[in-house]
Order: sequence, then C-alpha cells, then structure tokens
Amino acid sequence: MGPRNSNRRTEIGREEHTYCLCRTRLQGFHEVIELPGELMERLKRIAAVMFDNFQKEYSYLVRDLEHIKLPENRQRIETAFATEIFIPLTALMDEAIRRRQLHGDPRFLAQVYGSLVDSFIARADEFNLKNEELAKQLVAFFLRGAA
Repeated sequence: MGPRNSNRRTEIGREEHTYCLCRTRLQGFHEVIELPGELMERLKRIAAVMFDNFQKEYSYLVRDLEHIKLPENRQRIETAFATEIFIPLTALMDEAIRRRQLHGDPRFLAQVYGSLVDSFIARADEFNLKNEELAKQLVAFFLRGAA
C-alpha cells in the first residue's frame, strides 16, 4: 500500500467525519418543523432553533462541506439536508398555501425562507439582537415583505 492509498483513506475518513457531524447537527430538525402551531410561530421556532444550533459551528461545517469530493458523500449530505430541513419545510409551506396563508410554489417558498434564515446564522450579534428577536424580524419580513 503506497502513499496514494493512505491519502485516499485519510480523505475518505475526513469526509465520513464531516458527514457524521452534519447528520448529527441536522438530526431532529424535521421534528421542530413538524410541531403544530400557527404559521408565524412555527417559522419563528424554526429560525430560532437553526440560529441556536448552528451559531458557532455553521461556518466550520460549510467550510468542511466545500471539501467533499466523493459523489456518494455529497449525495448523503444532500439527502440529510433534504430529509431534515427542505422536505419538511416544503410541506409546511404547502400546508400554508392550502390554508391560504401563503401563495406560490411551496418548494420556492421553502428555498427562499431557508436561504433567508441561512444568511443570518451566527450574525445576531451584528444587529444587537437575541436569536429569538432576529427570528421574529426575519419571519415578519418573509411574511410581509419590506413594504
């Protein structure tokens, strides 16, 4: 076994570690998203939990995800994000559309909301806000816009 095989094993080990970390950090998000309640409260809860859960580790996790090279590991991570966040969030948006609380494509709305929350992870301090207050402001913006 030469150095090339050793490097590949190290890369595989690093990617496996990143996947396990990602899966652990995401575990249980679908349960938070699926908790009952009014739309505004549910969206605030989701954002606040994401802020609390990823407050410090998120930037490291994203940096590590950029180095995932093996297609099977990329797929596993994409599946973990989809299962824990995107699919349940899309279902929430679909439910809100059926209740006439929102309008549009549920996948688009889930992506917009997820991206909005994602862009403020680990940034509450920049606005002198607690995570719950930042979540409240983001949800108000998502539901009402800037007008």
